[in-house]
Amino acid sequence: MKTFILLFALLTAYAQESIHYASISGRVTDPSGGVIAAAQVTARQTATNLTTTLLTDQEGRFRFPYLKVGLYEITAKHTGFAPFTRTLTLSLGSAFELPISLALESKDTAITVTADASFGRPRCSESESQVVSSSSSATQKLNLPG
Repeated sequence: MKTFILLFALLTAYAQESIHYASISGRVTDPSGGVIAAAQVTARQTATNLTTTLLTDQEGRFRFPYLKVGLYEITAKHTGFAPFTRTLTLSLGSAFELPISLALESKDTAITVTADASFGRPRCSESESQVVSSSSSATQKLNLPG
């Protein structure tokens, strides 16, 4: 009987211990709702800069159990997708379900058109920028085909 009471007391103490912490769990998906396995998810407590990083499972799920209370920055990233960041304040016993949808990463391509004064013909080149510019004089514009 004493063993039963001791075992019951230990289980009760263990169960009460979980209310001193919080947890965050969720699923990482792409824009179409498909799961993203092996996405890197990080929980960083901003006050202490303590971080925990894990990879999502085959169903895109992640879980951070037993986090101390406070302000957290949650980030998620995976190759080919734009990074995700969200801030959460965890309180005692809270259990957040955080769905994360990663947007597709976009590469910005610009085309710059310039006119060569000796030939008067436009040339095109691509660069990794969002600026589209044209560098030709007013007289060169008159000589362009079109």
